[in-house]
Amino acid sequence: MTKLPRYEGILINLDTAGILASAESKLAHFDAMASKRMLKDALKRQLLRMDAMFSSNVDGRHVRYEDVAILEAAVMNSPFSDDNNTSLVKLARKFGATDGLGDVVCYRYMKTIEWVSKNIGAGMQIDKSIFSTIRHLYNESEIGLLANLEDSGIDDFEFDESTDPAFRNEQFHELLQEYVDLVNSNTLLVSAQADLSHAHLQLMKPYAGNLDAFERIFSYVVFYRRGLLTGSIAPLAAGPCLDVKQHAQSIASNMTSINAGTFTPEIVREVFRSTAFCTNVSTKAALICLNMLEALWANAQKKIDVVRRDSTLMDLAKLFLEWPYLTVAVAAEKLDRSFSATNNAMHTLLKCGYITESGRLSKHRLFCATETVEAFKDMMDRVISDSSLDRDTVLTKILEEASRFNR
Repeated sequence: MTKLPRYEGILINLDTAGILASAESKLAHFDAMASKRMLKDALKRQLLRMDAMFSSNVDGRHVRYEDVAILEAAVMNSPFSDDNNTSLVKLARKFGATDGLGDVVCYRYMKTIEWVSKNIGAGMQIDKSIFSTIRHLYNESEIGLLANLEDSGIDDFEFDESTDPAFRNEQFHELLQEYVDLVNSNTLLVSAQADLSHAHLQLMKPYAGNLDAFERIFSYVVFYRRGLLTGSIAPLAAGPCLDVKQHAQSIASNMTSINAGTFTPEIVREVFRSTAFCTNVSTKAALICLNMLEALWANAQKKIDVVRRDSTLMDLAKLFLEWPYLTVAVAAEKLDRSFSATNNAMHTLLKCGYITESGRLSKHRLFCATETVEAFKDMMDRVISDSSLDRDTVLTKILEEASRFNR
């Protein structure tokens, strides 16, 4: 077993360990249950959207559910690869999103979490290449620079990776190796390990700019590598979104403890009880999402019963729970049905009031599952704060206060 000197002194008392284990078992139960549900694909996609929006809110952004979903539809109807951030930024501007930068950041975050869910499995050994892989999938610095450029200069823009902190000094290499050892260890409770990963990355600063989204992505790496998550998604940003200050305080406490090499019983108890709260919130948010989708599906079937039922019609109605904005061409491709059959089914859903027409994407008519959009908009509005505070701002203030206190 790899020696982890900074974490050897962590003693979690039985009461706190029990709270953590209980929260983790509930999440594991949800993950197992979700994989057997008929709407598992829709559930995974909606959870990805939810977590991306929660994450953006923790970072001080306010994106709208419908804008993120429309951007996804626009990408599916576009000829370019969604690896091209320049084209994504242009596309977000084209359809007039309220926060084009935020929507593109959400899209790339979703793509990265989806990659982790498909490629990181239980017991896998993680090496240093994970940093460059994730950096390729999610590069918020590049997206931000593109969003600030005029259209005339976007096509000539090339992102310079050297603007990020280079892996160039001895201390960084020590922290990097220790971090890889931490991720590959199996000694701590999973959610506690993910919390320490968060703080260790903040100390290491492998990337320039905002780190919270990166830290959360690596927390997913821990969750999937330890097998707490397998095929589903846990909206890990839901807890921090509800209490950004507590989230930042937990990171600050872990950072100071890692630096000092000492984790006091009081800090361990306070931090990891907050960790358990966040894990519980993730599970509750995921269950609410599942219940909403099943209720929406039951309501959809009642509406369809008024007209007629066939396999294409039912499959298309279910597809709208996963992708609430669709064109006929994209729907036909996803369902592997002819354009004509899909078009007929689309007009039947329009006739029975399950969907409405919602403008155009290029030459294509865009259709919207309005009840699905309204339901998820309402849910997100209830959780996401209107506060402009972001995690990094709060964390900086907490660390500044801590340094004054220690003088």
